[in-house]
Amino acid sequence: MDPFADAWPVVEGWLIAEPAVSAKALMERLATLVPDAYASKVQLRTLQRRVKAWRAERAKEMVLGRLRTHVVMPVEV
Repeated sequence: MDPFADAWPVVEGWLIAEPAVSAKALMERLATLVPDAYASKVQLRTLQRRVKAWRAERAKEMVLGRLRTHVVMPVEV
């Protein structure tokens, strides 16, 4: 079971607003918002992995998106 399934939309919003924020800072915010679930911060490593995967996906979208817009498609006559 994913410990961040319910909180991920909030975390993703924070990442969009502040892309450079650390996973540790995000965990501290979650612990403040939902202390029953995240106060112990035992899921920090899991959150770090999710944030890393999210950033990698956004970078891939940026790079591939730019490549798609710069590729000249041949026009059939």
